[in-house]
Amino acid sequence: MSKIDRKNSVRWVIALMPEAIPIIRALRLIKISRNLSFPIYSDEVGEHWLTVSGLGQNNIAAATKCLFETSSADKTSIWINVGIAGSKTFNLGELVFIDKVTSNISGKSLYPYSIPNLKIENRSELITVNSPEREFGSDGVYDMEGFSFFEVTSKLSSIEIILILKIVSDGPGSDLSKIHKDKISTLIETKIPTLLRLLPTVFSISKNLKDQILLPKNFEDICKVRKFTFSQRVTLKKLLHQWHARKPSKNLLKNISVLKTSSRIIKFMEEELNRS
Repeated sequence: MSKIDRKNSVRWVIALMPEAIPIIRALRLIKISRNLSFPIYSDEVGEHWLTVSGLGQNNIAAATKCLFETSSADKTSIWINVGIAGSKTFNLGELVFIDKVTSNISGKSLYPYSIPNLKIENRSELITVNSPEREFGSDGVYDMEGFSFFEVTSKLSSIEIILILKIVSDGPGSDLSKIHKDKISTLIETKIPTLLRLLPTVFSISKNLKDQILLPKNFEDICKVRKFTFSQRVTLKKLLHQWHARKPSKNLLKNISVLKTSSRIIKFMEEELNRS
């Protein structure tokens, strides 16, 4: 896994170019000129990355892995799959947050994290099929990529920051041949402001994950001069995160320099934090 980066990190995986174009424009992404299996775009600072996979589960799985490697993503990178979907439950143009995804072939279900304070009213199961759906026998929404997207990304990142968002483009009796690329782009474009408003909430979750993974300031310095057991190191890491959040101006190293044992250091920090 690559080194954890403090900056925001988002990976967009989109099936169709008409779906991707509004996002590319909104985020001012530029195509990377490399000999890659899938087109990949990035902004100037490398915070937002996007790939266009093409239809189908095999394509989206391969494109996701390609983007992961090309962009040096890590366990705190946010992954978002946005695209059109069919439904008999929701109206044309509605945005739906997916909190369950089921493979129509295997019957297996996976469960994305249902972010509680994400301001999307519509939440539903996504059924992933291998060919365009016309009957819509079940409630929820239908696509051809979501299951594989989540199956792959859940091994690459934390499920708390993997989002599947679908915009309803058709329903029972729809003529799929009449869903032209301009209509697809328009459906996505109308939801761009909403998509961008969701990001701060997901950034906050990603930051919390980073804080849990990264070694806090002074951790290595303290461990070099005193011997800590494994359980003490876990406790020290937790205390240091609290210390630097609540006492950033207090010189910790100076205060503990006279303490001769690891247990006394931990006791000192606990007592100081309890006073604040």
